[in-house]
Amino acid sequence: MDWFVSDMGGDKFPRWMRTFGISKENGEVFVPAAIAGDEREVGLRAKGNGVPCFHHNEHAYVPATWLSRAFPGTREVCEKLTLIARNNVPSQATASEVVTQYTLLAPQLAPQAESDTAIARMLRERGFTWEQSRDALWFTPIAFGRRVLQSKGMTFSEEFFVFSPDGEILQKGRLLDNEIYRAAIELAPALLSDSVIKHVAFQSPEIRSFMEAISKGSNPTDLKGAPVVFFSGRPTSAGLERARRMTRSYFGLDRDGPPSGHAG
Repeated sequence: MDWFVSDMGGDKFPRWMRTFGISKENGEVFVPAAIAGDEREVGLRAKGNGVPCFHHNEHAYVPATWLSRAFPGTREVCEKLTLIARNNVPSQATASEVVTQYTLLAPQLAPQAESDTAIARMLRERGFTWEQSRDALWFTPIAFGRRVLQSKGMTFSEEFFVFSPDGEILQKGRLLDNEIYRAAIELAPALLSDSVIKHVAFQSPEIRSFMEAISKGSNPTDLKGAPVVFFSGRPTSAGLERARRMTRSYFGLDRDGPPSGHAG
């Protein structure tokens, strides 16, 4: 477990309330159990549910994802704290280094179940932050996939959204504002071997959407990609529906189904 202290709230909150833990195993963010009330009772409930509870400087910390589900009133706070925690972990490694390491690991681990989890863990073990590891898995396939499709005439959106599992928008922006995406775009010509195309570029949902649309007779030059959507955790059915509605509104579509020119 890596522990660090945020400057969130400054002197308004004691140091232990500004402390966060990030699991070296899977990147799970641990937040103060006291967010939900009596920390002893929250910790006991977590243990009773088979959820890990860590004690650090005499205070209990539980997974933010579990806390938001077990105590729905804490969901908004937990999501904000998770973003703050992940954005405050320092790293000396560059975006180019994490993209390169990802493209080396992906072909090796692709046949394995839960390969993304294994890749993220190995990237963390090599000194990259949780955010760098996550962004490598998110943005590198998009960048490489677009490089593969660049001659096909398809139009791409430059926007991306990050949704919570329940479909709340946690972040939105332009792809080129993300340093991992920029590094992947620059490195793609040098790194796109046949193996990387197969195990990285073809993980892009845009390539899968493109191939599906072409198989149905669409003209590549008529295809327009939707904003890229990521989820911060395993999405619920409600979360998927909210993301679907957002995507459809981007095209000004009704609820009866997309036209042949839609991809992504």
